[in-house]
Amino acid sequence: VNLVIAPSAGMEKVLRQLNVDGPIEVVPNGVDLKNFHSAIPLSRADFGYKDDDVLLVYSGRIALEKNLPFLLKSFAGVAQAIPNAQLLLIGSGIQPYEEEIRSLIEEMDLTRRVRMVGRVDYEKLPSYLAMCDAFVTASVTEVHPLSVIEAMGAGLPVMGIHSVGVGDTVVDGVTGLLANHDLPAYTAKLTRLCLDPNLRAQLSDSARKASSAYAIERTTDIMLKHYER
Repeated sequence: VNLVIAPSAGMEKVLRQLNVDGPIEVVPNGVDLKNFHSAIPLSRADFGYKDDDVLLVYSGRIALEKNLPFLLKSFAGVAQAIPNAQLLLIGSGIQPYEEEIRSLIEEMDLTRRVRMVGRVDYEKLPSYLAMCDAFVTASVTEVHPLSVIEAMGAGLPVMGIHSVGVGDTVVDGVTGLLANHDLPAYTAKLTRLCLDPNLRAQLSDSARKASSAYAIERTTDIMLKHYER
């Protein structure tokens, strides 16, 4: 073919490893960020959260490939050290796996610290995100992590793992924090993010600005130019 479009630099690398030797351009999948940039936070009190709680959020499918047990184990360590840390899980999945995650939360004695709200209307998602302090993901199988970009658009710093997709989107120490796929390393960085409100504020500002690179108006314009060429 004359041109291959890859949604991230990491995916371009994967394609090269698979012996795709033709022209490849990296053009992210565009995200309509208007509602995320202007989101009005939901009331924390409605969920039983306090203003000084450090509220972490994950949004996405509740699915095996999202590595949620790793995330929960890391949060369990954080919760022991930081009494006002809370975790909100937004999304749904295949029911048996959802039940597995609920059981794991109970087994780890985290029912008062982790809340699963299930699927929410996409129109309401920006307000859920804006209520929170940071976005967390342990996924290592992303191609182009839309949920991460949406969170950045809502002004959330991201805690993630060095991997294709997330590692292409989040700049460690600038728009969030990245750790290796190692539980102690991830937990240490997540703890730091929870304990340092000044760091969160700095990363938040950078994340919101960086999200504009994925605005659908910009990526559509780039795609049109490639088609015209």
